[in-house]
Parts: sequence; structure tokens; C-alpha cells
Amino acid sequence: MPEYLAPGVFIEEVSFRMKAIQGVGTSTAAFVGPCRFGPTSGEPSLLTSFTEFERIYGGLDKLNFDGQDTTHNYIAQAVRAFFEEGGHRLYVARTYLSLDGNDGIARWDSSNSLLDASQANLIKLRARYPGTAGEFSVTFTINLGQNLLETDSHGNLRLGEAKQGDVVWAQPKTENSSSPPIPGRFYKVENHNGTMQLGKSSDADITDFAGLDSLEKAHLISLTVKISGMGRFGEEQVWDDLAFDPAHPNSLSNVFTGEPASRITTQKVPLVFESDTKNGVEIAHALTQLENIDDGTAIVLSLDSIDELARSTRLQLSEGNDGQRPTHMEYRGSQS
Repeated sequence: MPEYLAPGVFIEEVSFRMKAIQGVGTSTAAFVGPCRFGPTSGEPSLLTSFTEFERIYGGLDKLNFDGQDTTHNYIAQAVRAFFEEGGHRLYVARTYLSLDGNDGIARWDSSNSLLDASQANLIKLRARYPGTAGEFSVTFTINLGQNLLETDSHGNLRLGEAKQGDVVWAQPKTENSSSPPIPGRFYKVENHNGTMQLGKSSDADITDFAGLDSLEKAHLISLTVKISGMGRFGEEQVWDDLAFDPAHPNSLSNVFTGEPASRITTQKVPLVFESDTKNGVEIAHALTQLENIDDGTAIVLSLDSIDELARSTRLQLSEGNDGQRPTHMEYRGSQS
């Protein structure tokens, strides 16, 4: 139809023939059924590839109902066939019927660590959703950044490029070459009278500071988190350059929060990290106390920490389950 941009009299030719009924696109569909992972409530997820389905719903592995009834994953097979046959848009709604008294969510047990009872709640890990696909492994790697110690124009040591709340690993100087090295420790960068200094205490109210002259080096540290094992064909997911201070927007606590701001985040981040502390120093120290499931060792940091394996620890979530076989009631949906 023409667009008239000015008032006036216009003549338009209109066909008297009836328009043919146009076909409706069949590239959009919706599937409902049990999956190995993913949201169990809320709006159905829109998927545009089978890779998205694997990342959110756990892939093609068989379902294990009641802990013993193994069955084919028909929804996953149907999703793969849909996209292989040219489908473009697919909505998936997962049905889940929990076992009595069990939420089906995989967790990591802090007993496999060097943490004492008072520290047990500093590191708590769980899968975001129920399901056997939540039994993935999580690898934490502490990365040593640049040495922050530098000399100003007056010859005094200062912390360069340090910000309030940064967590630093520092190595104290030894008295002489024959003395054994003093173990390094974690410090929190604090603004003290306009100067960035390293707090010696992990308490929130820091009144004592480390003397920069007593330190060999002070490295800014960050964290890399890798999740593996969402299924036989699942891809690894990696998050780099995470901060330790929970107040930082890109911290371990905020990236893996249990209450994200958007639904997209809940679909793309399968892990939830929880801690009873708001202090990044305590979190960093606790991570070095976790035993690697591969060899039982803990993270070791040193001035020549080149070996990534020495700075890493791998944990395994367990006890996730696929619940019971869904009944017709789970397919009804919500009327609200």
C-alpha cells in the first residue's frame, strides 16, 4: 500500500481477486519433557541451536529416574533432530518430579578440604538446578598478576595500580640467603589516609598494615573458574579474571550468585557459589585449603608459580539426581 505524505486526492488501483492463503512457518516448535539439567519453572527457554540445549539442559545422556530406572533422553534426541532437519527456533519446558525429601541438586562437600569447622562455610558450591548433569567438576586456578611494588619519585615504595578491595598475595623478605623462606600470605588493599596499603588482618575493620619495605613482591591475584562434565559431549565453560572481594561486580560471589539479575544468566551459569564471609582475603585463603580430587594436594603459591597445576584445585559436585519419572500432572503447566 502506498504511503501518502501530503494531503490531497489520490487514485489507487486495487485488485478484485482474492488473495491466496499464505503458508505458516514451521521452523518454530515447543517441546515439553524431562531433561538432565536446566530450569524447572518459569517461561520456556528459547533455543536456536542444539549446543544451547546441551549447555542449559545437559545433553544426550540417559535419564536416571528413582536412582535406578534408566531411560533414553527422548527430549534431547528430539531437539537434535529438530535442528538437524532445519528448525530454527525451539522452546523447551523441563518437567521435574523430585524424590521425597531430596531436591536433586548436586553439591560439593567441604569435608574434602583442610578447612576446619569454623571455616567450613567459607566455600559452598552447588549446581543451580537439579539433575545428574549437575555432577560436574569445578577447577579453581589462582593467577598471579603484576608485582604492585614500585618506587615513587622520592625513592619510597608504593602500591602501583592498586584499588580499594583488591586482594594481593605477598612474599615477605627473608633475613639472609640461608634462612628458609617465609610463607607468603594474602592481604587486602585498603585506602589509609589517601594511600593504598596492605591490611595485615582479614577482619573488616583493618587498623594494622603490612610494611611494604618488608615485602619481596606483592602480586595482584585473580581467579579462573572452569566447569567440566555437563555430559559426554558437553563443552567446558571458563570464566577468567574474577575478583575475590564480594563487593566487586566481577567477583566469584557475584558471577556465580544464587539470585542473578536476569534469566539469561541463570541459563548460562550452572554453578552457584555461596560464602558466609564478605572478605576476599578469607575466600582466597580458603581456596588454598581445598584438596584437589586428582591427587589430594592443595594450591601452592610462590614467587615462581609458573606451573598452572600447582595453582589449581579441582572439586567434584555429587549427589544430584533426575528425580522420579514425571506423571501427567507435571505436564499441565501453570494457569497463572
